[in-house]
Amino acid sequence: MKLVETFNDLFHELFTITLSHRGFDSPNESMICDHLKIKPDKNTEKIMKDHRINCRFDDDNFVCYIQCKLENPPAASPRVAYVVPAPGLKFRFLLKASSYFMDTTVIKSVAKGTAYYFNNQSNAGTGMFISHDPGEVNDNDLVIVSKVDIRETYLGVIDIFSSGAVNPNYELFSNAAGRLRKPKYQLLFRSSI
Repeated sequence: MKLVETFNDLFHELFTITLSHRGFDSPNESMICDHLKIKPDKNTEKIMKDHRINCRFDDDNFVCYIQCKLENPPAASPRVAYVVPAPGLKFRFLLKASSYFMDTTVIKSVAKGTAYYFNNQSNAGTGMFISHDPGEVNDNDLVIVSKVDIRETYLGVIDIFSSGAVNPNYELFSNAAGRLRKPKYQLLFRSSI
């Protein structure tokens, strides 16, 4: 007798952040992901491992995806997180920019200890923007950021909270069981070219 073990791992989008910049829209230009790097901080790396979450940054989309299961099998949707994050859990991502990105973008340079700050909790107005103001990133997003390695300079810090958004459309889950909402957030940078 032969014993066969099968795995039905489902991974589905947890959230997406689309980063827009007119200077990187042309097919002749390099992609925005060539000039911006997004990485989880050390605490977020552990949280992501514990909750079976991973991420990737291709072209202009930063996508976090999570292992999930079907809420009502065999129906293909809705899907719920395999390991549901606790309410108020924070995922922090650090954003670094190339000198070319800075030279072609209308934003101030940042000093150590300061960064542009984006989040889905309080910056949850309209249009799925996670910047302070709906629309373009501007000086209102520049803040002193705590709990960031100040030995390095980051262009920005992105905090994605599992719950507590002022606008329910910005929430990661639609119920306590962890039903995936799959929000598509936006960050728009103004081009100087």
